[in-house]
Amino acid sequence: NLLGVGIYRFIAKSIIVPKLKDNILDEKLGYKVLYEMHTFLDNNVIRKRNGVVNRFQNCKLNNEDLLSFVKAVILFETDILNNLKFTKDEIDKFIIQDTCVFRWLCALALLALQLRSQGIENFHEDKSPNELLDIDYTVIASYGQGLLSDDQKLNKRYKYLLRMIGISKRVSQKVKREIVASFYEQKRPKQNQQKGENMSPNPNSKMIVKSYTKKVKTKSGTPKLVHVKSTIRKVPKKNK
Repeated sequence: NLLGVGIYRFIAKSIIVPKLKDNILDEKLGYKVLYEMHTFLDNNVIRKRNGVVNRFQNCKLNNEDLLSFVKAVILFETDILNNLKFTKDEIDKFIIQDTCVFRWLCALALLALQLRSQGIENFHEDKSPNELLDIDYTVIASYGQGLLSDDQKLNKRYKYLLRMIGISKRVSQKVKREIVASFYEQKRPKQNQQKGENMSPNPNSKMIVKSYTKKVKTKSGTPKLVHVKSTIRKVPKKNK
């Protein structure tokens, strides 16, 4: 397991980090990702599932709660890989696997949920190194036979992590790919909107309003004349 984590860190440093301006294993960047995960979960899970924070505090998260977190983590992971310039096909192949990166993000999501219940405004940057190390411990322990710790909060997050890993393995590859596809569907309207904003109308064009009557059928099947107005932009032809 230690060898596996060592290989993961080597891959992170040699492949992922060169694509970033900052070091992905840097403490400040980890602190930033934690806050981004907190905001992401707040928008995508917590506001949609009533009482999920209280159920986490009382150790009563059900499988549906954890499944919603698993799907949110996959979406968050897709966003990260997309920002790292991975193609959709590469992301599809990566997402369907039970990777160390996925487990680390699940552990990060559980920490963000804990901070949400405690009040994240009370969490300061100088505490992040210890918390991020605890995430490493839980991820390493998830490949072993258990976690040896007297920290009750850490033990609770570890047990939830194991359940999330188990749920993720039961999620079909098709569903995981659909989550990736939904990420690109969410991005598409923004891209189209930006293209529309960049297309300025011809200054010589004129807006023309046309009105006409149109025959339509009512629910009873009888024809009815409806007055319709349409607005078009007419561009004058250039003189040869």
